[in-house]
Amino acid sequence: MYTRPTNRPGNHDTFARRVMLEYPFGVIVVSSGERLLHASHIPLLVVSADGEPVRLAGHLARANELWKHLADAPEVLCVFSGPHAFISSSWYERDDVATWNYAAVHVHGTARLMGAAELRAHVLAVTERFEGRDGKPVSAESLDKLTPAIVGFEITADRVECAQKMSQSKADDEFARVLAGLDRRGEADDVAVARMMREIRPQG
Repeated sequence: MYTRPTNRPGNHDTFARRVMLEYPFGVIVVSSGERLLHASHIPLLVVSADGEPVRLAGHLARANELWKHLADAPEVLCVFSGPHAFISSSWYERDDVATWNYAAVHVHGTARLMGAAELRAHVLAVTERFEGRDGKPVSAESLDKLTPAIVGFEITADRVECAQKMSQSKADDEFARVLAGLDRRGEADDVAVARMMREIRPQG
């Protein structure tokens, strides 16, 4: 992933883990032997502990043929998109070119398919992660019906790339104007981008 030096986060591993945990709905991309690319949008769980090499877990519908290419692929790419927002040129005093602020993580690695017991545990982990402890638990009967229709996998990363483009190249006054523009517009991604920008360069 192309990233300018100014847009590389200071604490690479912490930033990558944060984006993957806060924005777990990613894209998995794999190449088949026919030199075709296959991609699916799915939730991906971080299953490695903090400080360990990144491992991700996910599952696909058995009808989705992408899973057939996973185990044989030399490399799998998982893309996570963090907060992002359009930056209007009208917010600048000196510049006149609009841009986009964003956070992104690319995980390159290899995949293996899960066995039956591991897949059941994965489904329970996904349910707990997103339903929360107060959510409706998955019954054994439901698991028995669901698991034959899905395929689980785990990806072990060998390379993680990060981009955090948050107006770092701008002078303090222009940076402040971008923040003011995001605050005025106030959409959900604007708020998230503004929060990340303030973490990079606290204001007042």
